Order: sequence, then structure tokens, then C-alpha cells
Amino acid sequence: MGQVDTYQVRNDSYYKIYDSLSNKRKETYDLISKNEPCTPQELSGNYRLPINSIIGRFTELKYRGLIVPIGIKTNYSTGFGNTFYRVTTEAEGIEIRNKRFVELREMKDSLINDFNLGLSTLTKYVIQKELNKINIKIKSLEEWN
Repeated sequence: MGQVDTYQVRNDSYYKIYDSLSNKRKETYDLISKNEPCTPQELSGNYRLPINSIIGRFTELKYRGLIVPIGIKTNYSTGFGNTFYRVTTEAEGIEIRNKRFVELREMKDSLINDFNLGLSTLTKYVIQKELNKINIKIKSLEEWN
């Protein structure tokens, strides 16, 4: 019985994350999952998708800890190296999001400290804008945990 509960919890967690993705992110995630390990350039070429729409989704999925880079493949068309990715395990995804959360909190704390030091109005404005961006990123990560 315990084994079934563990799988159910894992599956519920996966579907919660998966369901919160935009359609384009879901499509890209599904393609990565089917073709892993793969590069954005491979998916673009194999599925005739615009590279600029694929690369952005890879970046977003990587930021959220759903995929990780695992190496570099030579692109035979260009001769340059392209990073290839695979889907993360649930534990890896949680670890990546937690690490990113800690980094953002430390950045936020540093900026608040600087803000409170009595800096110029312009510097305070710039710091406040950065704090707002960090708060949005933190909120986004909190929604995933």
C-alpha cells in the first residue's frame, strides 16, 4: 500500500507542475521528454519549429528546474557546439528550485541592506526595481513547491 501512495504523491506533484505550464512550455517539455537528450536546434529542425520560440522555452524550463543541461553536441550544420538537455527527476527539480530560491533571497536581502544605507534617490529607484523583479521570481518559484 505504501508503494502506491508514494507513486500517487509523485504523480500528483508532477501533474500540478505540468498543468501550471503554458501550452508552449508543455509542448516543448513533451518534445524534450520524447527526444531526450536533445538540443533546441535538434527539436527546431526535426519538428520544423522556429528556433527563437524553442530556445526561450528551454530557458524557462531550465530556470524552473524541469530540464538540465548535460553536455554539448556538435551541430553538424554550423560546426558549433550546442547544449543538450534532459528532463529532471522530481528530486532534482526540487533541489534546483530550492537553490534558486535561496540565491534570490540572498540577493533580495543584500539589496534591502543597500537600500537602507541611505543611498541616492536614483540608486534607491534602481534597487527597488530589482527588488520587484526578484519578488516576482521568488513568487514564481513558490508556486512550484
